[in-house]
Amino acid sequence: MALKITRSNVRPSLEVKAIPIANVRLLPSIFFDSMQIGKRVLLELDVERLLYAYRFQAGLSTKGTKPYESWATPEPDRAFPGLYEAH
Repeated sequence: MALKITRSNVRPSLEVKAIPIANVRLLPSIFFDSMQIGKRVLLELDVERLLYAYRFQAGLSTKGTKPYESWATPEPDRAFPGLYEAH
């Protein structure tokens, strides 16, 4: 028995294409507000403190800074403790 193809049993194919991120804009909304808050928070963080754990683990100078306290703060005798213990 042959399948009869009609408009009701055929789905149109949708082609999805990537667009440059520069063409994407958020309109005023809670998403735009959230993006602006995130941007302000990130710009207020100290880059040297953010890089502390990477420098510490690589044996590089931490430039006298202290890390931000978190579950992933490295300890002298261990790697990132929370990275493994949290899972």
